[in-house]
Amino acid sequence: MGNGEKIRIAIIEDDEDDFFIISDYIHGIEGREFEIDWFKDYASAIDMVRARAYDLYFVDYFLGSRTGLDLLREAASIRFDKPIVLLTGFGSKEIDISAMQSGATDYLAKSELNTEKLERCIRYALERSQFLQELRASETKYRNLFESSRDAVFIADTNLAFVEVNHSAQLLLQPKSGNLIGYTLYDFVDDEVQKARIRGLVKASGNIDDLEIKLRSITSDETETRTCLLSLYVHPDGETPLVHGIIHDITNIKKAEYANLQSEKLAANERLIRMLAHEIRNPLNNIVLSVEHLMPDCGEEQKDFLGIIQRNSTRINQII
Repeated sequence: MGNGEKIRIAIIEDDEDDFFIISDYIHGIEGREFEIDWFKDYASAIDMVRARAYDLYFVDYFLGSRTGLDLLREAASIRFDKPIVLLTGFGSKEIDISAMQSGATDYLAKSELNTEKLERCIRYALERSQFLQELRASETKYRNLFESSRDAVFIADTNLAFVEVNHSAQLLLQPKSGNLIGYTLYDFVDDEVQKARIRGLVKASGNIDDLEIKLRSITSDETETRTCLLSLYVHPDGETPLVHGIIHDITNIKKAEYANLQSEKLAANERLIRMLAHEIRNPLNNIVLSVEHLMPDCGEEQKDFLGIIQRNSTRINQII
């Protein structure tokens, strides 16, 4: 153990002589400074555990009518995360096993204690405690990401049977039973060609990146098809690999793209119509002007034909 902040240690021991012996051993450890306090009964020990005021707790197995195992179980019930080392006056494999199952960081026989053993025990206990705290923090962070993701996130077996899903997956697929566990991803894919493609990709490489698929979300009163991007990543886990999947719903994006495409088509049609109207009106105006120019010099029969041309030219112009 290197230099650093003072380590606060609580010794919960009903025998004062044992407390002084253990305390002397700990103070003999070089390189660290310790603050050691003594608590001699179960009630005060529980208070200190609940207060989480110390970095490390040494707990005697016998504490009056209660035992150190009782304290370990009560500490576990309040999600106590500080290291607890159980001490006993005699070695016992059964107590050792029970202590570890109840959450003890280590188990030491008082008859075997010395400065070197306590130094190793304290170092191991504090390092393990720090590692577990970092692990829990990391687990909490990724659990929050999993649960709060707006994308559907799931864990499945290699047949894509759902093992764990987040809330967004439930909302997206909406099974009639109300729970996705027991379904497979294939239950929500209508297209047999897409099913075969997904199976082939999973079998070939296990990984899929942004494959566009159609998913059928089923409710009790309607069936709706959603356009989604599917990504799958296989993570080996012993003999049973698991598939981590993400489904990104792009239905609204597709609708927006379609609406934008229709708008562009309408705009293009409008431009084409304006251009055609302009190109037709120019020669039509020339025809009308020519008819008006010929009218005065023509006979009655020719005027009738010119009148037909004039009336129909006017009609075409009105239609345009």
